[in-house]
Amino acid sequence: MSAGFFNLSGIYQFVRKGSDTWKRSLKEIRQKEKDLTTRENQLAKFDERESKLKVRIKELTTSGRNSPQTYNQLTEMTDTIEQLRNYNENDRLRQYLTERNNQIARQKIRITDLHCQNFAIRLLHYRDRHELQNTRDALQTADDTNQNLYACLSRLARFRWLLRRILRTFSCRYSSR
Repeated sequence: MSAGFFNLSGIYQFVRKGSDTWKRSLKEIRQKEKDLTTRENQLAKFDERESKLKVRIKELTTSGRNSPQTYNQLTEMTDTIEQLRNYNENDRLRQYLTERNNQIARQKIRITDLHCQNFAIRLLHYRDRHELQNTRDALQTADDTNQNLYACLSRLARFRWLLRRILRTFSCRYSSR
């Protein structure tokens, strides 16, 4: 390769290494998405359980039974609700999950952009390789044509030399008479 040409193999290796990195980061993002989905499912279950407990507490308070067993059930349910609130911190976690989903979406867009750039580089590499082959073919054709023209010119020079010799021979014969 001459100094005027780009080192396409280096570019190709760079693109290949980048594509491996993108694949790894895509796998990590998919794993994080799975984790987020399971956490969202857990949150949904906790919310459902909390709402059921609140409904049960309302039922017990409106039923009018003031027995020690009812009181124990109410305190147990309110303790469970407090534990659920402390355990999962719904609002904060939802906000975190929303921000994380947005971040993952941005990363997906970035990865897609990088894949598009990778594809564009590969197309340019293919086009350059194709143009190089076309240039080689054109140079070979021009070289063949030049060789044919040179051969024709050398034959014409020989023919011209023979023609002059013949003309000299005939001119000498006819001039001596």
